[in-house]
Amino acid sequence: MVTFAYQRECAGSAIFNVLFVIAVCGLVTPEALHLSGYPLARDSVFYFVAVVLLMLFFGFISPGLVELWEAAVLFALYIMYCIFMAYSSTVEEKLAKCADEHRIRKLNKNRDHTLSSVELGEDAELLQAMKEVDTNHNGKLKKQEVKVYLKKEVKIYLKSRRNMLQATQEQEESVSLVMSTTSGEDNKPLTLRPPKGAGCGGWLWYILTLPLVWLLMFTVPDVRRKGCFKSLYLLCFLLSIGCIAVFAYIMVVCMETVGVFTGISTDTLALTLLAWGTSMPELLTSILVTLQNRGDMAVSSSIGANIFDVTVGLPVPFLLRIVITGCPYPVDADGIVSSIGLLVLMLMVAIGSIMCNGWVLNRRLGIIMLVLWCIIQAWTMCAVQIPNQWAAEMTVQSLRLAAIVVAPLTIPGLAVLMLFQRQQGLEERIWRLEHEQNPDTKDLLGVE
Repeated sequence: MVTFAYQRECAGSAIFNVLFVIAVCGLVTPEALHLSGYPLARDSVFYFVAVVLLMLFFGFISPGLVELWEAAVLFALYIMYCIFMAYSSTVEEKLAKCADEHRIRKLNKNRDHTLSSVELGEDAELLQAMKEVDTNHNGKLKKQEVKVYLKKEVKIYLKSRRNMLQATQEQEESVSLVMSTTSGEDNKPLTLRPPKGAGCGGWLWYILTLPLVWLLMFTVPDVRRKGCFKSLYLLCFLLSIGCIAVFAYIMVVCMETVGVFTGISTDTLALTLLAWGTSMPELLTSILVTLQNRGDMAVSSSIGANIFDVTVGLPVPFLLRIVITGCPYPVDADGIVSSIGLLVLMLMVAIGSIMCNGWVLNRRLGIIMLVLWCIIQAWTMCAVQIPNQWAAEMTVQSLRLAAIVVAPLTIPGLAVLMLFQRQQGLEERIWRLEHEQNPDTKDLLGVE
């Protein structure tokens, strides 16, 4: 049965992927990287839809059970996400054109389809480019002339800044990639030979990683070796995923053993060791792409990992189990609303922080994200120690407060506010029915 600790691990891993990973990327970035609004909005909307569906299925429609169609809907959402990604650039262009129309209509107050220098005074960019765009030198710009300029310069609202910086960063990225593929020991095949001329730190690292290196050498083909190994990249990829799955299972067993010997609760270990350990691949990949000046890829990777967890990591095992057994899969729905509500709160906080920082990935954003991660991580660990009703109520109230603050900045924030305003009444009625059966806990809600 899916335990409440597993839900805690999912929440802890999601918080780690978004807040802590972005924080580390901001701290290690070699320079300030401009972030795009479109990729962040795209991934955030899909993730928001996924967690809301998860909450509706597990918490309201069929509490305690996962039906076949529910798991299929979650997995279908991931397929829709992949299809949307195939046409993402086209959608971005359409949104950019709509932004162009809105920008021009806002300036063209007299609706004569031309923009004078007076009207352009509200747009410093177009006013400065008027000499270039005004080919007939009549002191006015036609609507088509403005569109041509905006398309040519790729300076339009909601246009991905990644595309604007691609030309200027192409040379730096090429140099970075060449250096990363031609220098150091990172590009050499794995070997069991001891390091030459290494200090105490090098020998300690060699001893600690020797069992892992030995295992990988005999299970995963190293494509960096000469000969036929280079053509085994697909097999290397699949076996690497299998090794990660085996290591994750071993880590879960070790976590349970640590909990038995130390007396630390399973929920606390799931929020910390298990969540951090399973998110290390996302952290490392985000750091690597950040060092290559790909800020958008680092942020999208952190949120995309959560999308994969919710729409593939959860429903696919459920689908297989339901198809094999022929009956719904039982889950522990206790605390599911508060856990998922915490994920939505975390997403809104991350988006609001990036917007307040001017859509720039730098050390300041890294510090902000790190502080937020510490606060939310501490809150979740404290929530484990209090009754589930109190934790759910605190989460709902925190979400309402955060949605009120962030709603003017993000559409998901407004949606969350409306959702939890309607949901709070239903939760209160459910709790009152439960407390009527248990008089000792009536005072939690102030029931007389």
